[in-house]
Amino acid sequence: MKALFLDKQFEHEIRKKIRKLSGDIKVEDLKSIIELKIIHYSDEPQIASLEGV
Repeated sequence: MKALFLDKQFEHEIRKKIRKLSGDIKVEDLKSIIELKIIHYSDEPQIASLEGV
């Protein structure tokens, strides 16, 4: 099953964590995530939604 993220910045952070920078993200890809630490720098867009988690 394909995972969908409405917030592109959040999707980007997930992709970095699972080391999958392109292609579909599947629910199976996400099962290895135990912790997600996101550091926000002022020149990056902010995460506005966690919908789809």
